[in-house]
Formats: sequence, C-alpha cells, structure tokens
Amino acid sequence: MNLSLIPHPDYIPASLNEQALTVANNAHRNQKRWGGQPYIIHPIAVADKLPVHLKVLGYLHDVLEDHAAEYPLTRLSELFPVWVVQRVVVLTKLPDENYDDYILRVAKDPATRLVKIADLFDNLKDIKPGSLRDKYRLALRLMRVAPFRKPEVKDTKLDVSMLVGSHTGKRLNVRGTCEKCGTPTNWVVDVMGRVGAYWCGCGN
Repeated sequence: MNLSLIPHPDYIPASLNEQALTVANNAHRNQKRWGGQPYIIHPIAVADKLPVHLKVLGYLHDVLEDHAAEYPLTRLSELFPVWVVQRVVVLTKLPDENYDDYILRVAKDPATRLVKIADLFDNLKDIKPGSLRDKYRLALRLMRVAPFRKPEVKDTKLDVSMLVGSHTGKRLNVRGTCEKCGTPTNWVVDVMGRVGAYWCGCGN
C-alpha cells in the first residue's frame, strides 16, 4: 500500500470530531471489548490521548477494519475530508498483511503513528498477560517506544501530543522503572521525541 498522504491541518472544527464520534458510536454499537464493556470506550480512550486535531482519527481508527460493510471507503469519503480517510486506511490492517509490516507502515506517517501508539497503550492497560499482550509490546518496540515494564501500572494515561518534536526530560503521567537503577519513576521523553523509562535523574 503506497499512499501519498496529503498534509493534515493543525486546526479542525469541533463538528468534525463530533461527527467522527457519532460514526464510531454507530459502527461499534453491537461490539464488545474483551472484558465485556461496550467497544466504544476504546476509541474514546484513544482519542482522549491525542491532540485535538487528531482526535477524529482516534474515534475512527477501527471503523474500516471492523465494519467495512457498513462504513466502506465510499461512505467514509462522503462523511470526512480526504486527509482523514487516507489515514483511516493506513490505520487499517490488511487481511493478508503481517502484523510487523502493518506496524512499520503505520509508523511512517507521524499522525497515524501517534494514533497507533495511543491505541496500543490503551489496549495494554487492561489486557491479560499472553501472546496478544506480547504482540502489542513488540509493536511499541518497532515504533521505538518503550512499553510498560510492569503490568501493575496504575495510571496509563499517555499524552501522546508530547511526542511531537523535542521535549527532553518532560514527565509523562505514566509510572515505569528507571533502566539505570531500577527505581520506579515517571517516564520521560528523550531528545528524539520517543517515550521511554530511560532514567529517573540518577545519571545527572
């Protein structure tokens, strides 16, 4: 899949996010999470982690993959701008696509990368240990993001808008473990804008 993505705007009208939430609510209305909760709590949680102009992608990121019959590309194209539909396509895993190839494809665009990071972190917050959890952790590694060291993390809210640009040393609202001394600490963003439990200040 080789899409030439048009740039996304830094500002969008509130009505676009509202419409995306309406579509997501309708598309996922009969769908459940693995814990039995309504599925819509997941796209809402993903959108909550994103900057305002990308929330539309958070709401819609699973619509095409899970409900293409009800919301095919033709219908999404009637409802949303081209830049949104293009990135929903990027966020949609193809049936015959290897998962690692999918993750690397998504990571090529900064906007879809942020959405996928938010998606993975939300999935990891309540998923049981096992192959699926390991797959999501490896996906974060592929995107050069350090996954949680411990499953007992209590607060997994991640402000992925902080991943844009260089934010050296800024604290995230996520508890991790310092890779140097093992001390529990807030995660930090390194000079390349990547998230990781790299240090607690012990090296300063």
